[in-house]
Amino acid sequence: MHTQREHAEFLVTGRRAHYILVVKKNQPGLYAQVKNLPWRHIPVASRQHNRGHGRQEHRTLKAAAVAAGLAFPHAAQAICLTRQIRPLDGGRWRTVTVYAITSLDAHQATPAQLAAWIRGHWQIEALHHLRDVSYGEDASQIRTGSGPQACARSGDPRGHQGLEGIGPQAIGTAGEVPLLEVCTCGVVHDL
Repeated sequence: MHTQREHAEFLVTGRRAHYILVVKKNQPGLYAQVKNLPWRHIPVASRQHNRGHGRQEHRTLKAAAVAAGLAFPHAAQAICLTRQIRPLDGGRWRTVTVYAITSLDAHQATPAQLAAWIRGHWQIEALHHLRDVSYGEDASQIRTGSGPQACARSGDPRGHQGLEGIGPQAIGTAGEVPLLEVCTCGVVHDL
């Protein structure tokens, strides 16, 4: 959704910022350009290994300079991130490859920094998934007036952060009361 040329142009020229954008198959031309780079000949620049949440995970990141050859504004590097995931109980390995582009060149960000920033983005996406699936946020038809703010703040009795601040840690603190019940207290459903 955000891997749009206009967004990249706005960030770099309008805001003097940089970007790291995931390239998905909904942009077939750009996806093909990045996927068809000679990744087999590019060495792994960052490796991470983690165990937790019932799985073992290995992540590798490769980065290649593309300043002159990629049809996307201000793209300086292409990234190939490969994740291998296996349940701790010894199930089968599953491999996922993700491609990204960034306006940061190799002197502005190390491969380890790129990997950390991408992983941080996935943590945010996991929260968005929780909000979309568990709370039906995308299905909400509340669009005007103070309704959206009221619903967002309904999850916190003090009115702080609301659903924006509720993450997996809230599940452990809800006690005997179901999490959805805690988060919907005070919501007016007939707005």
